[in-house]
Amino acid sequence: MVIIQLTKGKAAIIDDSDADNASRYKWYASNSGGNIWYARTNLKDGKSLYLHRLIFKCKKGQEIDHRNHNTLDCRKENLRKATRSQNSMNHRIHKNNKSGFRGVCPYVGPGNNKWRATIVVNKKQISVGLFVTAIEAAIAYNAASIKYHGDFGYRNLIPKLNNSVKPE
Repeated sequence: MVIIQLTKGKAAIIDDSDADNASRYKWYASNSGGNIWYARTNLKDGKSLYLHRLIFKCKKGQEIDHRNHNTLDCRKENLRKATRSQNSMNHRIHKNNKSGFRGVCPYVGPGNNKWRATIVVNKKQISVGLFVTAIEAAIAYNAASIKYHGDFGYRNLIPKLNNSVKPE
């Protein structure tokens, strides 16, 4: 593993086998919004090149997905070809998310305060269901993500419940 120091205190990682090719360029940290950073360089023709596209030898129009959501981890094991749809299935939680879980939002209906789980499939939003807790909704979203999105689906991290409390 090789670490490439970038601007703005950021660093990218690549495989040893890609170090010679990547060292031909001067890389900098490029923010694409929020806290999403990419390693990027400017080419002589005025265009720019992202490190993950160099590593994966992308053609124009191809998309690359970072499996672990770390866009500065450009090791081959973390990169895979994806369609636009597959890439969006694996995107991070939006910064304005209220529940802390992907596909989960508060649902305030007549006489109840519940959590709603939804998932997008083929550009259509599907209701997974209503749940008492956000964690239950997140677990249901994860099951739907496996069913509909397979390997590309985002999975919520479910906190372990504290079972150390004993009933009186």
